[in-house]
Amino acid sequence: MRVLRDLGLLSDLETAKFALSKSLKPGTSDFSITVVEARGGEVNGNKAIVRFESVDYAQGGFTSMARLTGFTAAIVADLVARGEVRGGEGLIPIEEAYMANRNLLSHVINALRKENIKIYRTKTTIE
Repeated sequence: MRVLRDLGLLSDLETAKFALSKSLKPGTSDFSITVVEARGGEVNGNKAIVRFESVDYAQGGFTSMARLTGFTAAIVADLVARGEVRGGEGLIPIEEAYMANRNLLSHVINALRKENIKIYRTKTTIE
């Protein structure tokens, strides 16, 4: 990302999209950076922020995006097949499934780490 910024490609979103689309042609090794931040809970009476960051690179003939989406879907499908994800009828948003069974998130993260997807978790409190 620093290289993109230094090249001036992050100053204009459309320019960045154009430059990346020209650079990442089919068969090109890609990478993914994901940041998810949740705010609002409490730790020891203080407001908390929990942040997950992941970095992944193309491997084994799969693009990074295919690895992140496909492996996550396969892991969750396995949990559903084993009856570990339960809900009412129809679809259940994954965040509701996680809230119903806190072990699911750990299971998904650990399974992704076994696929060499780097995931970091930080928890910060705000006084």
